[in-house]
Amino acid sequence: MNIKSQTHKLSPKVKESFDKFVAFANKRGLHPYDWGRFYDFIRISHRWRSKLAAEDMRDLLVKAGFADSYAVDIASVYEHGK
Repeated sequence: MNIKSQTHKLSPKVKESFDKFVAFANKRGLHPYDWGRFYDFIRISHRWRSKLAAEDMRDLLVKAGFADSYAVDIASVYEHGK
């Protein structure tokens, strides 16, 4: 994990949305409801002007229990959606 990822802070609203997503997500393969929560997270990130980069997203997902290879894929969706 790079220093930027370790020090990156999410705003309270963005963190709340991310936490909701990872709390309910099937970390081996996202269910359509999981994707819905993830896209909600992307919308909230955009609305609150989050500066979260794809690499930071991957780091957060791995820390939350996603496999690295799957986290890379989800982070790419995040990057595309923001």
